Amino acid sequence: MHILVLTFRGVMPSIYSIAFTTCFSIISLRVALSALKSFNKGWKNLIRLHQIPCDRCTFFTGEFNLKCTVHPCKAFNERAIDCLDYEPVNRSSV
Repeated sequence: MHILVLTFRGVMPSIYSIAFTTCFSIISLRVALSALKSFNKGWKNLIRLHQIPCDRCTFFTGEFNLKCTVHPCKAFNERAIDCLDYEPVNRSSV
């Protein structure tokens, strides 16, 4: 009986360390996957927002109050991605 108690006391610290390591690994993996998912979502949003052509349009005024003379409510918004009135700026004449 006395040998069993000594053996049991020797095993307990290793069980605790294995449980702690397992829990820490699971939590770390979950945090890493969550961060990766958030980064991926942000990257896709950034790519989508870079498709807005307003700053390269002829009708862009550069003013804060009136950004676009044709569609002021749509300017620099996701709705402006497929703007039918978009005309690229001719840089050679400027």
